[in-house]
Amino acid sequence: MAAVWLAVRGRAFLVGRAGGNCFLDQQQGAVCPGRLRALVLSANCAASLGFVVPNAIAAAWLAARGALLPYFDQVWRWGFLYAGSTFLEHPLRTGAARHGRVVGFHAALMIAAFWWFARVRRTKLNRSTCAGGWLHGPRLSFVAAIVGWRFFPRYFFQLLPVTVIGASRGMVRLKRRPRLAVLALLLIPLVRSVRAMCLSKR
Repeated sequence: MAAVWLAVRGRAFLVGRAGGNCFLDQQQGAVCPGRLRALVLSANCAASLGFVVPNAIAAAWLAARGALLPYFDQVWRWGFLYAGSTFLEHPLRTGAARHGRVVGFHAALMIAAFWWFARVRRTKLNRSTCAGGWLHGPRLSFVAAIVGWRFFPRYFFQLLPVTVIGASRGMVRLKRRPRLAVLALLLIPLVRSVRAMCLSKR
């Protein structure tokens, strides 16, 4: 989110810094500069440099303490081994079912966000507005969520920020009747949450 805001303001180096800082915590941060390159084309080298700086500092700090090779083992070697296999007997079937439950639970958000992002694409606003910075966000976040073929519900949390941003704009721009219909879908998470609370008290 910080990277999108900085990209709209033309702060290319800081866009890279945001992605680099994210990369130190989660490897999905590597896609951040690429996702926003349309907004910082005039200073793409600065964004790349910003991405490299925090990672170079971290690598130097790890090397000084003899922890660089263990870092690569723990984060990259074991990470790729973990992502390359699954314990699920039918991963595609399980993934489709879990994804369907997530989409159903957040139906109001998904519909409003889909409508807004489709509108952004049709009107070619994606090169000049903050909303456009997120156009590829759902795809990239979805790919990150299915890596490893485990489909844990928490993996889908990263889809929520971009979805909420798009949905909030979509809710505002929808006409009255479609908006009321979409808002009615908010009863789904409300009812399910209340039901879960009641069951937990038994």
